[in-house]
Amino acid sequence: MADDRSGLSPSGPRRSFLAGVGSLAGLSTVERAAASADGEAHANHDESDPMNHDPVNLIDGVEQHDNFPKTATVVDEIPKGEQIKYEYRKEIPGFILDRALYSSVVYPGDYGFFARTAGGDGDPLDFLALTDDGLFTGCVFDLRPVAVIRMTDTGETDDKIIGVPADDPRFDHIEGRGDIPEHHQDVVEEFFRTYKNLEPDDAEVVIEGWDTRGAAYDILEEGHQKWRDLQRGNGNGKVAGENA
Repeated sequence: MADDRSGLSPSGPRRSFLAGVGSLAGLSTVERAAASADGEAHANHDESDPMNHDPVNLIDGVEQHDNFPKTATVVDEIPKGEQIKYEYRKEIPGFILDRALYSSVVYPGDYGFFARTAGGDGDPLDFLALTDDGLFTGCVFDLRPVAVIRMTDTGETDDKIIGVPADDPRFDHIEGRGDIPEHHQDVVEEFFRTYKNLEPDDAEVVIEGWDTRGAAYDILEEGHQKWRDLQRGNGNGKVAGENA
């Protein structure tokens, strides 16, 4: 984010998502990311070098929400309306242009990943946020999971958690799949069913159906525990950002 919001005082228990930040116990997601990055810089680099400011690892370095999994901290990779697939690579760390979609479709919501989670392949869990306006690549915000689309990609589980911005009052009424307009559900399904059409590797996406908000919570709990297990296997027995 171009401007530094770290000096802004909260206007209430939570800061506004629409103002570009989401809060957690009085600390915005932007401030959490900045604090994590600052901590890593102090731990790993020469503090005397004013140019030594590494970017934060957005998968491991951004803390999860206190109310996880009912509210979860996520990172936007692909804004709504995009036909370009951007992907975060923590080894850079940064975003790359992965590919352009081969089909004439665009993302029907903002798409990205849940911080501090891991799926079966070790990559973070995916989300699609129902938004009125596209956000931006790299935006960190808080999401309320409301449903899951169960699907496979070339025989591998590739479930997508559907959610809404936690601090956007326009989506306060959406608590589960039944609150999402039926046509909007069809649009999301159709996107995931067809977005890999025309790709040369003949990827086959199968939509198996929708699941509940509770199922989304279970997936997130399992994903966060897997991330913790992977962190403990990093050689020092500790989880990033924790003392033990």
